[in-house]
Order: sequence, then structure tokens, then C-alpha cells
Amino acid sequence: MQVNSLQATQPATEPASTTPSAPTDLGKDDFLKLLVTQLEYQDPMDPVSNEEFIAQTAQFSALEQMQNLNATMTDLMALQRATGNAVLVGYIGKSVEVPGTSIELKGGSAVLGVTLEDAAQVTLEIQDAEGQVIRILESGEILSPNDYRFVWDGRDEDGQSVPEGIYWFTPTSVAPDGSAVDVQPFVTGKVAAILYENNMPQLLVNDELVDPTAIRAVEDGLGR
Repeated sequence: MQVNSLQATQPATEPASTTPSAPTDLGKDDFLKLLVTQLEYQDPMDPVSNEEFIAQTAQFSALEQMQNLNATMTDLMALQRATGNAVLVGYIGKSVEVPGTSIELKGGSAVLGVTLEDAAQVTLEIQDAEGQVIRILESGEILSPNDYRFVWDGRDEDGQSVPEGIYWFTPTSVAPDGSAVDVQPFVTGKVAAILYENNMPQLLVNDELVDPTAIRAVEDGLGR
């Protein structure tokens, strides 16, 4: 019986690449070396003119100042971020009032807030994690433009207490003539952590990320 043998072949070795590397930016030390080299190898019969030498020296000085400025700006930005982080850390554990629609039911109650731009009657639909409406709160009367806070007693439409945790609400407002009125929701909750999104600090409040600049009020025990 004849057996055919297979021989592995290796690919031909390709010559090493001779592609030149991309040039790097010149720093102030490189610039100074070039200037000194130019002076060393200049033609004694045709030396660099005073004007040209002064111009090159000015370029070197400008390059050095620019690099020093960049380094200073980098240090200032790092310091600013560190200082900002130190300030934000102070929010952890504190109750804050911020724009949002997530509320924490704790101790049998939760606070829901709205800002009215015009006079209107307000309705608040409270939903669970599945998005089911479990309770509806109504102002019962026309409210004037202002900030309003409603306290939910933690019960559903049947009067049964619901488990503590995170819930959401949807506000609607109707003017006396039946037209819709702009309403801005806000909530109270404790800052649980500081997280970063796109390199920007965010506060975690009631399982929602909040821009620190959007804080309306800060107080220990706010809304409780």
C-alpha cells in the first residue's frame, strides 16, 4: 500500500519593513540642539545674520513658554478635578433635592415634587419597577405657578402598603381651559455614590445619575 506523505511548506521570508517611523513633535531641547548644531556648522564666510539668530532665539523662547503653559494648565485641571471630587464626596449620605422622577419609599413615605410654570391642576401617577401604575395622587384644585411637594404614604389604590424600594412617578398638569401645562418633576433622596459618565462626575440618587450642578437643595434629612 502506497502512503502519500505531506510535507509542510513554510512561507518565504519577507524582507524587513523599511517604512520610516512617523516624525515626532520637536520639544524645546530638540529645538535648542538644532540651533546649536546650526551655529557649529555654519559657513564662517557666510555666518547667520543677527536678525535670523534673534528670530530663531525668539522661536525657541516661544516654544518653551508654550510647553510650560501646557504643563501648568494640565496641573491646574488635575487640581480642579481633585478639588471638585473632594467637594462632591461631602454630598455622600446627605439628602438632596434634584430634578428626576425616581423616588425611594422608606419609612412608609416618599416625597414627590413638581414645578409649575402656569396655573394648573396636577396629577401624579406612581409606578412600580414593572411600570404598573399603583397609585394616583391629585392636587384636587388649581395650583398657582410655584414649587409643590406631595407626600405619598406608601399605599396603593387599594389602600395596601407596598414594599419599600425605588418607584417612579409621571406628572401631568392641566390648565383651567383644559390645555396642558409644562411641569418639571423633582425628588428628594440620599446621595449613594459618585460615579463618572464620559469623564464627568455624577451623583447617584434614587438609582438615577444626577448632574451635581442640578442640585436644588442640600440638607441632612431633607424631605423626611
